[in-house]
Amino acid sequence: MRILHVLSANFFAGSVAYAVALAEAHRRQGHEVWLASDAATLPTLAPVVQLPISQRKYRQRWHNIQALRQLVKVHAIDVVHAHSRAASWVSYFAVRGLRVPLVSTVHGRQHLHTSTSLFDVYGDKVIAICENLAEHLRAEVKMEAAKIAVVPNGVAFEPAEGASAALLSAALLSELAFRRVAFIGRFNGPKGERAAALFEHVFPPLLREFPALRVALIGGELNHLPTSGKAALAALQAEFGERIEVIGFTDDVAGWLLKTDLVIGAGRVAIEALGAGRAVLALGEACYAGRVMEVSYAAAAASNFGDILARQGAEPVDWQLVLREAQEFGRQPVRVPTALQQQARADYDLPTIAA
Repeated sequence: MRILHVLSANFFAGSVAYAVALAEAHRRQGHEVWLASDAATLPTLAPVVQLPISQRKYRQRWHNIQALRQLVKVHAIDVVHAHSRAASWVSYFAVRGLRVPLVSTVHGRQHLHTSTSLFDVYGDKVIAICENLAEHLRAEVKMEAAKIAVVPNGVAFEPAEGASAALLSAALLSELAFRRVAFIGRFNGPKGERAAALFEHVFPPLLREFPALRVALIGGELNHLPTSGKAALAALQAEFGERIEVIGFTDDVAGWLLKTDLVIGAGRVAIEALGAGRAVLALGEACYAGRVMEVSYAAAAASNFGDILARQGAEPVDWQLVLREAQEFGRQPVRVPTALQQQARADYDLPTIAA
């Protein structure tokens, strides 16, 4: 099959990471794959065509439509897969009249305005990455239920057998002490506000209680932290010095997971951490889904581990609860149960999802 993935990639968000991983999985399965993206280069061996997909001015959209239509014709594309509303919009018109199916993966809540409901640009099939998002599309966007399928973002987990020795070694060490907690995610927008609150309400008392603990801050857009977050981070660094590890963006998230005991994050971050056997506090831009345990896993997964609610709005976070659950873990650090780790690996296995 010849597949064209279309994505808005003006920064490397989780949705972009998933789209690239899916394209690579398709390529390894023997499909011919192309990507059209704002970014000229992406971490893939598939050819990338640079187009400013995220730019919504009508003149630019028209140019994008014509360029995509030409790509579809020249390469005899069998299916177009869009990964954002902006990508769906131009792809919808690019394939119009060509008998080429359009599939859209919806990674987050859609803006609720009249055109979203009345003008469906998402194509023949819509993939929602979690159950809350599917409910949002059905109930709030008024999308036809029959065209929606829930398919989670896939993750290319490290082979369990290859990682087992390192995991076992780290697990044995972590039984002795609570050594590192990591916040992993973007530091701009709503997630930046969550990070700022962690810096102010959670990390200071946690670091005071556990003198050997280090806090790793992993993710991009650190310079876009809200003003309150920058002040709180400066205060953390002044009080705790090198125990605050400002890593920023890294390609080695998997390596940091092996060195971390407790991960705070949402979406793909939470999934990768569970797959690596790391304890997770699921904190996303929509809600705090709590410490992920076997009994809470299904509910946490429905929200993409805190990122998406079925209804409009975000839930207020009880920061004392976040602190308390982090403290409880620190006083008795344990690895994720094997059954939960295996379930996460099975539910989000990229080759299975891409098939």
